[in-house]
Amino acid sequence: MSNVRARQLALPTLLCLALATASVTAQHPDADRGQGREGQEHHEGGPDRPIRVDCAHGGSIGRALEQFPERTDSITIEISGFCEEALVISRKVILRGSDPNTDGISGPPTLPLTTTALINVHGVSGFGTSGYEVVRFEHLSIVGSPNLGLAVNTAQLGLSDVTISHHTNQAMLAFQGGSIYGDHVRIVDNNNIGLNGAGGHINCVDCELTNNNPGGGPAAVVNAGSTVILLNAAITGRAGVQAVGGGNLLMIGGTINAQTRAVSAQQAGQLQFRDNVQVTGSVICSVQGLIDSRQGPTTFGLHQLSNASGGNNQITNGCFMMAGPGTTILTGQTTVSVGAYGGTEGGPAAVLKFGALSCSTGGKVTTTGGNVSVNNVPGIPAPCGT
Repeated sequence: MSNVRARQLALPTLLCLALATASVTAQHPDADRGQGREGQEHHEGGPDRPIRVDCAHGGSIGRALEQFPERTDSITIEISGFCEEALVISRKVILRGSDPNTDGISGPPTLPLTTTALINVHGVSGFGTSGYEVVRFEHLSIVGSPNLGLAVNTAQLGLSDVTISHHTNQAMLAFQGGSIYGDHVRIVDNNNIGLNGAGGHINCVDCELTNNNPGGGPAAVVNAGSTVILLNAAITGRAGVQAVGGGNLLMIGGTINAQTRAVSAQQAGQLQFRDNVQVTGSVICSVQGLIDSRQGPTTFGLHQLSNASGGNNQITNGCFMMAGPGTTILTGQTTVSVGAYGGTEGGPAAVLKFGALSCSTGGKVTTTGGNVSVNNVPGIPAPCGT
């Protein structure tokens, strides 16, 4: 057979192979994006499948976040090991590890000049229901920032089974327009405030705050324009919760075990307690603060077990503390002074028990048909009456 005849016979075969290859490429246009060189991020089959980041072999969550920039729906990044890098997240994404003990993000020695937080989530539009937040972290740890740990601003973030620990500054903050919804979040061993509603909203279920702010400040703070809701939280450390500047914190169930101040409402800050919140440490309310204690579905609202080393309870400087239906117990010595009021509302179902009580400088204890007792003796002592 001549060479010309052989080439003529081969052309149809080559053409078919070329068309088949082109067809496969057209069906899977993203099949080779994000793969190839060692240390790159790996995924298969396009943006609807997870991008896998192997931190131990040079993988980078930051590089993974840059993939599929045209995509407006969420991408999923699966993390193996700890990646040492600061992240700025401004797109819809799920970051997912398999175990907070083995997977997550760790802080480099210094942060870039453009950020003060190890992870900064901001400017992500949209809203999802619980479990379907527009940005979501699952089964991972955020550790060791030389400054702030996690900050959220004008974005929604969901956290599930996440540990936030060993940060030089505050651990978790929601700034204006930021919302954080967490379940089973552990905020532990941070050098400053563990949880801060700094103008945003935080809702945390079954969350733990342990050994934060060892210098003496509160573990959780809510500031002006913020609402924090803690359901069945366990707070342990030098101090407990604080509301200032009109911020509002609602605690439903759970415990506060503080060495000094467990509860502090100041400068029009509001603290609300429902469903048997058990407290060790002192209760402080001043400068037009508000403490609102109601029972919820169980017998007690705020139930102080002891003052610990926090000194006397202080209801002072225009504070208003009211016990609603159910029983509120202040076990330690309580002083009501300087135009402050303590008492009950809600009729006979409201019970307020003081272990010891003194009033001075216009401090009053009142009741609207409820029951007040001091050291198990019913009634309001004369110096505290109206």
